[in-house]
Amino acid sequence: MPLGGFAPLPLRLGGSAEQGWTAQQHARACADLVALLKTAPFALLDLQTGASTLHGYVGQHGIGIEAGPVITSGTGFARATWDDGYVDPFGQYQATRIKGAYASTAFYSSNFCVETVDSAKQVTVRAYSAAGANAATRVFVVVW
Repeated sequence: MPLGGFAPLPLRLGGSAEQGWTAQQHARACADLVALLKTAPFALLDLQTGASTLHGYVGQHGIGIEAGPVITSGTGFARATWDDGYVDPFGQYQATRIKGAYASTAFYSSNFCVETVDSAKQVTVRAYSAAGANAATRVFVVVW
């Protein structure tokens, strides 16, 4: 985590720039980190409807396609299914509890999409053409 050039290092309690952080500074840094994790999305997906293709993934528990969910698809839809939970960087088990999602098609596409949260660990995205028919297109999904 970059802290800038004026960070008191090493990160320890002390009370001055030479000795380390005060207890109040440490508590504030911890609260700020918790707030960041609460407001950050659970995952960002770049996937293809109509094909089980995950182009990119960034999540709270990993980065890269190998860390992403299992993608299943059919005509005009793609479904992302995560594991029941994962172990966070602190070694604590965190259950997967998806609360919402937002999907959009790629900027060059004339198609549109609709997302639904099927369960606490599953999101489905359906893509349609301008005429209303099922469409295979690239979509970007933000999951909370």
